[in-house]
Amino acid sequence: MRTKINTTLTSTIYERIESIGISRGERDAATAALLGGEKIAEIILSVAHVLRLLVTIPNLRPAFAH
Repeated sequence: MRTKINTTLTSTIYERIESIGISRGERDAATAALLGGEKIAEIILSVAHVLRLLVTIPNLRPAFAH
């Protein structure tokens, strides 16, 4: 299961960046930094998901007690 973070807060941040009185170059840099942060967050969530699967899967195997 892949989780994508898409909230109202994210869209609000982009709107606020567009409304701030800064130059176009600074606005583009801020937007690029925000996108980079979102990509890093998605990678971290993906790694966490894989780690969770690796921890959970061994517990699903039947244990044969002799």
